[in-house]
Amino acid sequence: MSRSESNNVGGVLPAELKRLLEIRFLILERGTLSQTIPSEWGVLTQMLFLDLDYNSLTGTIPEYVFNFPTMLQLDLNDNRLSGTLSPNVGRLTNLVFLQLDHNQFSGPLPNELGNLVNLRVGVFSHNDFTGTVNPVLGNNNMTVLESDCAGNPPQVICTVCTSCNNS
Repeated sequence: MSRSESNNVGGVLPAELKRLLEIRFLILERGTLSQTIPSEWGVLTQMLFLDLDYNSLTGTIPEYVFNFPTMLQLDLNDNRLSGTLSPNVGRLTNLVFLQLDHNQFSGPLPNELGNLVNLRVGVFSHNDFTGTVNPVLGNNNMTVLESDCAGNPPQVICTVCTSCNNS
């Protein structure tokens, strides 16, 4: 396990981590990491926990992340990530925790989020997401489901959210 919580780690995420083919936990939260998530990390298919929250990462979530079949936690909140959330997020059927709040994501929340039958925590607020949260998520024993569903009019329609915010 690699963990550095509330750290002074800065700079860019090293592409060289691709050599750690068996890495399952990568937690580099609360640092000053910047730039993008390296494309070279696509070979890290054994990843269970990817936690890069509270940094200054930019760019999009690389498409390869949605091909990590055993991923349990994807925690990318409080960065500067942007773009849309790929419908391929629905491939992460083992995912229990998905936190994407406080970024610059936009576009509709994919209907494929309903495929995440094991998801217990989903936080999408404080972005520019639009559309409707798939009500199937409400059938998943969600502990936390948060989006920008407050306001008049709401930015996101969510009939199953546990918490609604204004973006």
